[in-house]
Amino acid sequence: MSLTEKIIWPEPGHYLVAVSGGVDSISLLYALAKKGDYKLDVAFIDHGWREVEGERELVHELAGALGVEVHERSLDLKGDGEEEARVARYGALKEIRTQVGARASVTAHHLDDRIETVLMQVMRGSGRQGLSVLRSTDEIIRPLLGVKKPEIVEYAQKHDLKWVEDPTNKDLKYRRNYVRHELIPQLQQEDPDFEDWIMSLIQEAEGLNHEVDLGLAKLIHELTLSSGDGAHELSREALRRLPVEVLQEVLVSVLRKLDPLVQLDRRTVESLTIDIKTGHIYRPRQLTKQLFVDAQRDKVTVAFKAH
Repeated sequence: MSLTEKIIWPEPGHYLVAVSGGVDSISLLYALAKKGDYKLDVAFIDHGWREVEGERELVHELAGALGVEVHERSLDLKGDGEEEARVARYGALKEIRTQVGARASVTAHHLDDRIETVLMQVMRGSGRQGLSVLRSTDEIIRPLLGVKKPEIVEYAQKHDLKWVEDPTNKDLKYRRNYVRHELIPQLQQEDPDFEDWIMSLIQEAEGLNHEVDLGLAKLIHELTLSSGDGAHELSREALRRLPVEVLQEVLVSVLRKLDPLVQLDRRTVESLTIDIKTGHIYRPRQLTKQLFVDAQRDKVTVAFKAH
């Protein structure tokens, strides 16, 4: 099957396509434009880590040829952390999407990205939710999740597309690059069917997670005191009566409701659960760069800022 046969085509409409200048996003933009069912805008995000003039020119060249407008954002990142960059990048995409009036952002994550992300989540001890990653949502659509990297490169070569290889993709100080260039080849050498096995595991987990999430949604509704404006308040007494494992699931689900892209390790969740059960939270606790938890005597508030 060709790339265009494997793409999960979005419904016709207006979309913002994140394009970096790499082969994945260049190919996706070209395929969407040639499909002819969409009004498209392009987002080009400069992380500020290195010179990207080559990528910028390439993106503008292709977008111009396709009749698509490019919207740029430069990020003021203090360090080179992957988590900080991810949060800032998606924040910029959301800002541009709102500005242009697109119904959703479209990213070029593909099957190889999904496998890498699952392994990274397992390494973090993220639990069952770590096996259901990089899904499409109402706000972020990922049409290439069924397409492998070599198939994308083949498509780009077939259509004489130009792209730029990001030199940082080979830097092993980034965990994703270690997983991509070191861990996965080792696993494939030990088990040639590794990718088929992990994809079947992902599909099985998605079905199970869907059923669990439905039950959790009902429970969270019963525990909720108020919700809205970037905050979710839960009855602390009701939370303390829950089994530890259930309380952990509730906390993770509420955090993901506020920030679907949040990444939490098992140690953080376990520590927070114990503190809520034992009453050891006396001031707002920062969980990520954006999310806080504040526990008072009668309620626990999860929010984007300290309440």
